[in-house]
Amino acid sequence: MVLESCPLTDELHKYRRKKILLKFPALINTCGHDYYLSLWKYLSHIPERFYFRKAYEDIREYLNNIQKNDPLTLSNILKDYGRLLVLAFKSLGEVNLLKFHDLALPSNEFDLMQFYDNHIHPTYLKLTEGVFSNLILPIAAHQRIKRNAKLEGFDLYQRGEELKRTPYRYLSDSYNSTVRNAIAHGKVIYKQRDIIYQDKSKSVPLPSMEVINIFDDMVDTCNGLALGLQLYYFTNVKVK
Repeated sequence: MVLESCPLTDELHKYRRKKILLKFPALINTCGHDYYLSLWKYLSHIPERFYFRKAYEDIREYLNNIQKNDPLTLSNILKDYGRLLVLAFKSLGEVNLLKFHDLALPSNEFDLMQFYDNHIHPTYLKLTEGVFSNLILPIAAHQRIKRNAKLEGFDLYQRGEELKRTPYRYLSDSYNSTVRNAIAHGKVIYKQRDIIYQDKSKSVPLPSMEVINIFDDMVDTCNGLALGLQLYYFTNVKVK
């Protein structure tokens, strides 16, 4: 079966390609395919278009520097952790499609508690474990290799610790291990205007609005990292 092009679709794609190339000019001379049309969501969709710009710029620059100075190590990292990166993109795509991102918060205290239980907490857990922990792997693993440290058992906590030794430690600002542990193990206590998160080592009380800010920052950080990784692939990897 031969698929004929649609004039309306062709014009739409032409318009979007132009806008994407204006936003990300690095694609102009380095990307020989149209797969970059997938970046349109970072110009127009919520929450993607609120991506953390510094995260996007820094991971892309970091990958480009390794590509220039230590390409074999980078190739091995991307190969060894390719499955986890694919999982991260898949999980982030699912999170970005959730309908509550641009909804107003409930004003009723009980409804607000339900909103956290049904939306904020499970999604934050998914972001930290399935998205953030994997998107920081290229930086964290490379730092660990530079220290001649082993990669066995390289979990979320250890990846975050690697970032703390670098100028990229700010990427972990929206990752709170106590909040993550409390959500994962059911140690969340709701108070009026506050939420208390407990794990085996400590208890962290947070104003409910601060939790929203942490969640939003995690979404924006993950989208920034994902965008930076995609730009790296589109400008460096040959598509057959």
